[in-house]
Amino acid sequence: MKSKASLKGKITRFEKFMETANNDVDLVELKVKLKNIQALQKKVDELRSAYYAQSDIKDDDLPIIDDDLNHCDDRLEKLEVSIEILINSYNKLKSAKAVNVTESNLNENFQIKTKIPPLVLPEFSGKYEEFSSFKTQFDDLITNNVHLSHSQKLYYLRSCLTNDAKPLASNFDNFESLYNALKSRYDNERLSVDIHVQNILNFEKIQYENAKDIRSITDCIQKNLRALKVLKYEQNKLCDVFLINILLQKLDKESRKNFELSHKSKVVLTLEEFIKFLEQRESVLLSINKNIATGTLISAWK
Repeated sequence: MKSKASLKGKITRFEKFMETANNDVDLVELKVKLKNIQALQKKVDELRSAYYAQSDIKDDDLPIIDDDLNHCDDRLEKLEVSIEILINSYNKLKSAKAVNVTESNLNENFQIKTKIPPLVLPEFSGKYEEFSSFKTQFDDLITNNVHLSHSQKLYYLRSCLTNDAKPLASNFDNFESLYNALKSRYDNERLSVDIHVQNILNFEKIQYENAKDIRSITDCIQKNLRALKVLKYEQNKLCDVFLINILLQKLDKESRKNFELSHKSKVVLTLEEFIKFLEQRESVLLSINKNIATGTLISAWK
């Protein structure tokens, strides 16, 4: 127990150091701190093994101890990322000097960051149809970033996982093992395509004319077709014909009547023209509802 208390005390001192760290911190000092943090990470593993080896510890206490050590590990991981970012900042400063940047300009314009930069990372909740988009964004921001260490990439990957995807991560994963596990489970093109197609086909029939449902079916069509396009499945004329006829059956009776009245030509419509009709239909219904509401309000004041 004393060893764990000592470990927590050291972590707290490192955290206080990082709270006040600025551009006056010596690079050598940062490297020493980083080395000490990495030593503490090994100490966490040693403590975990030691606790499991002790016969006088109750089985019910082990999960509590394990959670406590996992929390220490997370704190150390954040400290490691923060210090490596500071070191990278120093390296960038050194490179800037090599390309004729004056010392005065450096002092005025360059400030070393002491915290993890606020990257806006994509989240992945475990929906198969969202993995392709998540993977593309994550690779661009993190995987292909040569300035990030594997520990940093693992930290960012874990922070992106939510809901059903989160339990896939374990305390023993490195970046490659966790990312490969995600791709093995969720990188399923056939299933993703089926889900996007079914989202369109299974849209519930609109029972009565209203702008909200017209907007919903329009968004459903466009969103899922964009996703299919990202997966390299393009629209064509035959696809348009099938979709228009299927989607017409989803519309309320009055909207279908308006569609037939507004398209008397013998020319076959494209899906883009059908979507334009839906958008115009929504606009008309919104305008009608607005006029009805205004008329009701005027009548109430009389």
